[in-house]
Amino acid sequence: MQRVQDQDNGINIKFGASKNKKGSYRLVSQHSENEKNNFNGTNKEVKNVTAKEDLVPPDGGWGWLVLLASVMVNLLIPGTVKSFGVLFVEFLEVFDASPAAAAWIPALCYFLYSSLGPLSSILSVKYSYRTVTLLGGTFAAAGMMLSYFANSVAFLCVSYGVLVGTGAGLAFPPTVYIVTSYFVRLRGLANGLCISGSALGSIFLPPILGILLREYGYRRTGMALLSL
Repeated sequence: MQRVQDQDNGINIKFGASKNKKGSYRLVSQHSENEKNNFNGTNKEVKNVTAKEDLVPPDGGWGWLVLLASVMVNLLIPGTVKSFGVLFVEFLEVFDASPAAAAWIPALCYFLYSSLGPLSSILSVKYSYRTVTLLGGTFAAAGMMLSYFANSVAFLCVSYGVLVGTGAGLAFPPTVYIVTSYFVRLRGLANGLCISGSALGSIFLPPILGILLREYGYRRTGMALLSL
């Protein structure tokens, strides 16, 4: 039995026992089992071509409304967290607490606001930016509402420190991510405007909170922030 291998075509040609007469031959593919599925009964490989479509951000249009919503979220939630100094003085007077004890409220709030970015990113990828933003807003609103019934600094550590801090930590990162998906050429400008919402909240909210505290007290001021 004589066996000749044709390296050029990638097949084996098997001849019969006779040396003078060429026997019948059969083609034996040397490709792997995965590659055999691509031949479709011929020697010509059939390639599976999958069309891919790229989504091009609009760089405007609906993206401007998304940017405006992101600015408002950053203005209200992180802006409120960074304006806690006005509320801190009020809490010291109302609850007759020491500065060391009351400092736990902003400490917990800032810690959660700054450390929940990775969790917010994971949840945003698994679910959606809108879902995580709404979840963060719900936590912040619940914390503001419960702070209305606060009767001690320990209560505020949970209602304002934990709940509001968790809401701010969850709501802030998606506002940055979602803006980048709507802009390419103007992405730098859009990101700058989005982040500026937090700074604008730190500038404008303290005077507003001061007026509300003098006129209505911290309980009604908290309800006013809740309504926003």
